[in-house]
Amino acid sequence: MRAIGGGGPARGYEAAKRIFGRKRHILVDAVGLILLAHVHAADLQDRLGAQLLIGRAGEEEQPRLELVWANGAYAGNFARWL
Repeated sequence: MRAIGGGGPARGYEAAKRIFGRKRHILVDAVGLILLAHVHAADLQDRLGAQLLIGRAGEEEQPRLELVWANGAYAGNFARWL
C-alpha cells in the first residue's frame, strides 16, 4: 500500500528499488513486539537508516540486544558497527 501525499518526514527516490517515498525500520523483540520504529526518506541507504534506528534506542533497550537478525543489506560495516 502506497502512502498518499501529506505531512511527515522527507521523501526521496531510491533508484535501485525504483521507489519514491519513505522507508521504515523497526526493532522488535523475540515475540515480535515493537521496541522502536524509524521512518526516513527512501534515498537514505538501508545501513544508515538502521544505524539511526539503533542510535535512537535508549540505554535501557541497548543492553537487551543480544542477537540481531537482518538481511544481507546490513552486512559489512554496519555489522561491525553494531
